[in-house]
Amino acid sequence: MTGQADLATAADFVLARESFRHTDLRILGCIAGTSKRRLIARRPSGLRRGRDLSEKTIGLTIQSSYSLLLTGERWLATNHQDTAKRIMVALVNADHYARAYPHHMAQSIGGRSIDAPDNASKLNDGTIEIGLTVPQSLLIVLEEQAHWMIEHNLAEGDEISNYLEYSEASPLFFALPSAVSVIL
Repeated sequence: MTGQADLATAADFVLARESFRHTDLRILGCIAGTSKRRLIARRPSGLRRGRDLSEKTIGLTIQSSYSLLLTGERWLATNHQDTAKRIMVALVNADHYARAYPHHMAQSIGGRSIDAPDNASKLNDGTIEIGLTVPQSLLIVLEEQAHWMIEHNLAEGDEISNYLEYSEASPLFFALPSAVSVIL
């Protein structure tokens, strides 16, 4: 975010925060993420099953977190589109290798067990998904985080960015079209 690197990884919250100051950041892809919806109730409430919710006020939390691969708009604009595509192809190949040799991958990340379903390797209980994507849900998460920052006076401004404009999905689409679910 200081302009000292061509590529960086950052959490989605960091991008949401920095988007108020740095409108030139671009998302090349998500390299890991979580997304869970949970219904929360206090134990004394008596809520044990779905039918217990009748005529109750409920709250829903959406827990999402993404690790993003970011770059600057100027870097992409100065003849680096091909480089970005080659990086994405290399990351897709690394992901395919990790799926083909899960035990090697498990050893390289500290011996955790890995189950590799269709589209993403999952660590431990499946709360972390490793795999290249540009999901539509990321744009929603960024917008919600920006709203929260504005509401709590943590943003440098009061205008939320159009996070679709931050998405530079074409290099990943070139490498693995099925990984891009953002509606362009």
